[in-house]
Amino acid sequence: PEEYWRMPIFGALLDSQGRPVDNPTRLVPSAVASILGDSGWTYSLSATFLAWEQATEIEGATAGTHVVDIGTLEMQSLGPDAWRPSLSEDKLVYWENGLAMLDLTSGESSVLDPRGDFATAAPTFTAYYRPIDPPDGGYEIVARGYEGRYEQVLAGQADAPWLSPTIAASSSRVAFIAGGVLHVFEWEAR
Repeated sequence: PEEYWRMPIFGALLDSQGRPVDNPTRLVPSAVASILGDSGWTYSLSATFLAWEQATEIEGATAGTHVVDIGTLEMQSLGPDAWRPSLSEDKLVYWENGLAMLDLTSGESSVLDPRGDFATAAPTFTAYYRPIDPPDGGYEIVARGYEGRYEQVLAGQADAPWLSPTIAASSSRVAFIAGGVLHVFEWEAR
């Protein structure tokens, strides 16, 4: 249909200079993204997995978040209510009626925060937005560990997450813009 973009996703191994080693492999036959309004296509990549949103059901593929193991090309669907995937190694963080995490190696899943959304995954934690209860309103930017559930509120802001820059995370740092200022925090697991 005219309101969707549809395209395959290819992948190729790269050498140390960033040149393709072999011919590209088709990882996903057809990924579908909405092109209406300010909608965008969300996908995430780790060394072994690719996760993406499928905007609508098409040719047997359901809407929602899908994951492919790049080594085996085995695909799985998280279902039609799973959105905004973010990968770090084998951890997949996504929204499904709250912020959830799936360990793609063990298959174990858990709800991280029933009010969390717009997350960025890191190997041992995730950083995300959570609404602040009225009367204050606005959003908190939170970092939360997968193990032990230690969390730290890093900042607050009035802007909605869908109007804000994406949170960046590495194995030990979180960076984001709030109030027009760049904030960088070091993650210390507890």
